[in-house]
Amino acid sequence: MSPEFLRAHLEQRRREGKGPDLLDVLGLGLPIVLTISLALDGLAATGLVFYNPLLSFPIPWTESLQALGAVLLFLALPLLSSGAYLAAKYVYSKPEQERELLTRGPYRFVRHPIYLGFALSAIGFVLLAQNYLMLPVLILLHNWGWQKEEAELERLYGERYAEYRARTGAFFPRIRRRV
Repeated sequence: MSPEFLRAHLEQRRREGKGPDLLDVLGLGLPIVLTISLALDGLAATGLVFYNPLLSFPIPWTESLQALGAVLLFLALPLLSSGAYLAAKYVYSKPEQERELLTRGPYRFVRHPIYLGFALSAIGFVLLAQNYLMLPVLILLHNWGWQKEEAELERLYGERYAEYRARTGAFFPRIRRRV
């Protein structure tokens, strides 16, 4: 769930007199707890839980895939950071009627750079850890809340968003031939 969508979701639940639901807590908390626990277990070199051979899945080219996982994490960081910064600065810091359709920075190339960053980081975590306990992170960090966000953006911006969606890929840049 992107930070801005999560914020809007929590605001709506607060207006309804409700707090965060279980999915909100799991979606935000579990990936953080698992990755920090994995790092602490590795730093302490205990291998009790996360690096236990019973919980690790054996795959060929272990070192290469772990290196790929680290690269994906490093690619995810600027996407997440710049997407969240731009959304906070140009969209969520303004009243709803003054918000503009964000099409700058990474939003020039993909409509959902924050979700793409979540997906890359989740895959990176799984490849780096190679542990069954990290598989829920893959699902929880990249839940499909972007579909609700798409519908909301289309409702807010109408034809402008439809035109933006036609020329910009959701998660991968669209390759167009120049005429």
